Amino acid sequence: MKKLSELQQDMYRERQLESRIRNLEIRRDKLEEKARDLKFDKEKEQEDVEKLQGRSLANLFYKVTGKKQEMLDKEQLEAYEAAVKYDAAARELEAVRQDLDALRNEKMELRGSEERYKSALAERVEELRRQGGEAGEQMARMEEQKGELRRQEREIGEAESAGKNALSIAESILDSLDSAQSWSTWDLFGGGGLVTDLIKHGHLDDAQDKVENLQIALDRFHTELMDISIPAEIEVRVDGFLKFADFFFDGLFADWMVRDRIKGSQEQVRDAYKSIEKILDRLDSLKREVRAELGRLESRIEETALRQEESSHA
Repeated sequence: MKKLSELQQDMYRERQLESRIRNLEIRRDKLEEKARDLKFDKEKEQEDVEKLQGRSLANLFYKVTGKKQEMLDKEQLEAYEAAVKYDAAARELEAVRQDLDALRNEKMELRGSEERYKSALAERVEELRRQGGEAGEQMARMEEQKGELRRQEREIGEAESAGKNALSIAESILDSLDSAQSWSTWDLFGGGGLVTDLIKHGHLDDAQDKVENLQIALDRFHTELMDISIPAEIEVRVDGFLKFADFFFDGLFADWMVRDRIKGSQEQVRDAYKSIEKILDRLDSLKREVRAELGRLESRIEETALRQEESSHA
């Protein structure tokens, strides 16, 4: 049979899951709409490419004017950009759906936890009242407070873990962009060529793939932080995480190989990195505050228990 503290944590967890599921359902609905719009854009851009490659008046016009290859390159670039944006949104949506399935399954296992906890708590309070009167009731209240602090400590730890994962991915993206910039600089000073372009492309492709992973990690970090009371200025920064990939990919491909654009991408990732670091610092402070309060409460519980024991022997 579970201890009262375990039943209390089950109750807190079930409540937490209910809140997370509601928020993720809202997020899922928005992502579904976004993915539908991006899929439409992707298909439209691909149609434009196929028109220029097939038998169409546009194809004939640009061929006669000598601008067919220029227009084809432009349309292919736009089709690629649309495809990348759609793929990023589709991956993010799939991650949210998987998280929702996992949370719903966990919630099913905890169903009825509040009723079980309240019943066990009533029995415990009655037992302590018989044993120690007012001191016993005080012990019961302090044990409940202890459970609340344990819950806060756990939620902060979960948020820290999600934040550190996002931080690690952001650092990896910066490594890829730093390498791409180095090869771009080498190219700028005349040391480039086909091999340089291929290496530079490889690093940029790595960064692009990792940005999709970072968006998913930032979504999960945002979800964890919703369980914790944080300052308003941090809340604004956290909300910005949900659209990081949109900002990163917006207009990116038209001048992807330009050195200044790589620098701009680095700045975007560094801003996200710094924001994550600041939030993690705040979480660390909150965790220390909770642990200090928990230590003081445990000392009070111990002192109350000793007085109760002494009075029972008097």
